[in-house]
Amino acid sequence: MTAKEQRVLGFIRGYWDTNSYAPTYQEIADGCGLGGKAHAQYYVRSLEALGMLTHVPRRVRTTVVTGRGWLQDLPFGSCLPEGG
Repeated sequence: MTAKEQRVLGFIRGYWDTNSYAPTYQEIADGCGLGGKAHAQYYVRSLEALGMLTHVPRRVRTTVVTGRGWLQDLPFGSCLPEGG
C-alpha cells in the first residue's frame, strides 16, 4: 500500500469514527490534500482493489471500510478529519 493510500484509508476510518457515515470524494480530497474528486476516487478504487474498502456504485456516502481495512496498521500522522 502506498503512502497516499494509507493517508486516504486513515482519513476515511477517522471520518467514520467521527461521523458514523462515509465522506464524499470532495471531503476526502480536501482532507488529504489531493488535487480533486477524481484523485480521491482513484485512491478509493485502489483501496477497493486491495480489499480495504467497498462501496455501492453511483451512490454517495456508501464507502465502507472492510474488516481488513480496520485491521491495517497505519503510520502515525495519517490525515484525519477536522476534529479527529
